[in-house]
Amino acid sequence: MHSALLFIDMLDISQFSGQAKWTAFLADIADARSEPNAEKLSENCWLIPLESDAVYLSELVHAATSHHLAHRILFLDREPEWVGTWKMARNRRRGETLD
Repeated sequence: MHSALLFIDMLDISQFSGQAKWTAFLADIADARSEPNAEKLSENCWLIPLESDAVYLSELVHAATSHHLAHRILFLDREPEWVGTWKMARNRRRGETLD
């Protein structure tokens, strides 16, 4: 396996209890690890390389489970082809160049 795509379900976030769960989850993962190799693709979605960041994946899943947030994991055999395109678009928005 090359990487995992982790998606945290945010369907109930609009309700007060859902917002409290999400805020607590974010606080927990802020302490999980300072700078992982994982790419945060959106507010609730991460692409995590398993060779270097399997522990980070388990920390995110543990935090989501602890706060009763539904989540999905898609394991990928190789780096998705769209990752390079996504990084270039993200860097253009930030005014950066792709390394």
